[in-house]
Amino acid sequence: MEIEPVINLLGTYKKYRYIADEYGVSFSTFERRMSDNYTLEEALTLPKGKHTKKREYKTPKHETKKMVIQMIEAGVPIPKKYIKRFPELFENRV
Repeated sequence: MEIEPVINLLGTYKKYRYIADEYGVSFSTFERRMSDNYTLEEALTLPKGKHTKKREYKTPKHETKKMVIQMIEAGVPIPKKYIKRFPELFENRV
């Protein structure tokens, strides 16, 4: 399947709303699957229901960790998902 994913600033896949309709998948399901790191083909073709296969992160772990370290140094609020993913970075923080 050769469809280039385009994400707007809000992280949604509005360009693919019509494709999700063609495949009979609700847009919210499609959008959630894409945010859960499903491939485009999986997001459009897997039947509705629980999929227990754990997805890998899109960005390599070392790059994400570097980004979190930069966020800490800049003093910006860190999303909870990064605190759970990299607890070793936050152990010595007060």
